[in-house]
Amino acid sequence: MNRRVIAAIVAGAVLGGVAPATLAAAGPSAMAETTATPAPRPAPEAAPGAAPSDPAPTPSYGRAPATSETPAGNAPATSETPAGNADPSGSPPPEGTPSATPSGTPLPEGSPGSTPDPAQDAPVLANASTLPTAVETPATVVLRVNATSTSPGGIQAVSVTLTSPDEPARRLEMSRVNGTVHSGAYQAVTQIEKVAADTSFQPVFEALDTNGKTATAEGTAVKVKRGPAYPITSVTVPRYVTLSEYGANVRVEAHVENGPDRVQLTRDQVALPFTHIGAGEYRLMVPLPVNAPTGLHSYTIEALNPAGVADGTRPVEFHVKRAVRFSGFDAGPEPVAKGQKLTASGHLYGLSPDGTEFRPMAWHYVDIMFKEAGSSAYTTLARVKADAQGRFFGAFFAASDGDWKAAFAGTASYAQMTSHADFVDVK
Repeated sequence: MNRRVIAAIVAGAVLGGVAPATLAAAGPSAMAETTATPAPRPAPEAAPGAAPSDPAPTPSYGRAPATSETPAGNAPATSETPAGNADPSGSPPPEGTPSATPSGTPLPEGSPGSTPDPAQDAPVLANASTLPTAVETPATVVLRVNATSTSPGGIQAVSVTLTSPDEPARRLEMSRVNGTVHSGAYQAVTQIEKVAADTSFQPVFEALDTNGKTATAEGTAVKVKRGPAYPITSVTVPRYVTLSEYGANVRVEAHVENGPDRVQLTRDQVALPFTHIGAGEYRLMVPLPVNAPTGLHSYTIEALNPAGVADGTRPVEFHVKRAVRFSGFDAGPEPVAKGQKLTASGHLYGLSPDGTEFRPMAWHYVDIMFKEAGSSAYTTLARVKADAQGRFFGAFFAASDGDWKAAFAGTASYAQMTSHADFVDVK
């Protein structure tokens, strides 16, 4: 091979991106391969109806084809970052690296495949305020604060905790009233209805961002003065209440200091209001139906403050029993000779559980009592048992003038009852 041919081959290799040293090291065979470029083949004819194929690349004689790709091993240094988070060396990205969009832009925080960025700053709280800063119960307090965050997802939650040396802590979730999750104003409203004594509440605000970072800030303390107290100092109520065929009305009276606007009697989430009759005195008539259950009835008297919260409370209870009647009680004969036989008899009836009628009280005991003329006290002479029809009687010897009557001691469901007195003249 003459020198002119060799020089042409070397020049073509340099323009094509192959170093002369490489060709020289490869020897004549490599040069031959470089110079022996096959003639281009004609493109095959397309089949009828088929889409045209891409044209065959035009061969370059003696130089590399023009392309945007850089041949391996000769990649020039560049300042561009590979798309996404690919390592320039071609290695896969380390585990935990956020995914990227096809354009190479990282996904927003909170998107699938993304992870919190530990390098983000914590959220910032500012302009904390408490309005008003001094109140008397009951009162409404408004708490506000501004929260900002550089986290891609912004602020996740803002809360405030009110702490007091005398009262239980109160934690409130705050709502964003304007702005965005990255910079917004937050507010919470709370009602301080009652306190045991004058105290104060210290607000502590807390913000949480989507990276899990938090920030806290103290606000201005609010001083709370206890409003007027409404203690219930006395209650008047009967111990026992008897149901008749008309039901019953139970009179309840209470004395409450400082005269609240509302006092009520509550039971099973039902409230009956008292009537304020003046000077701290309150009165209420509690209606009971004829079929009211017997036994203990328990209620609570509540004195409400202006916010409608019970400031003073007091339990109230009474027992309910059904009515009992004596019918046809009589002692005789009358007059009767001294030492002669005397009989006291009658019938005992009790109100039915449904309150519709009085029925014979079979097998219940009745006391026969006598009070001698001129005496003030009755003496029980005998205890007799009623039969199935509720009839009872007792036989005695007449000794002196006086009043006779029958008495029923009562049970858990039936009230005690005494008959009218029957005077017997003894000759």
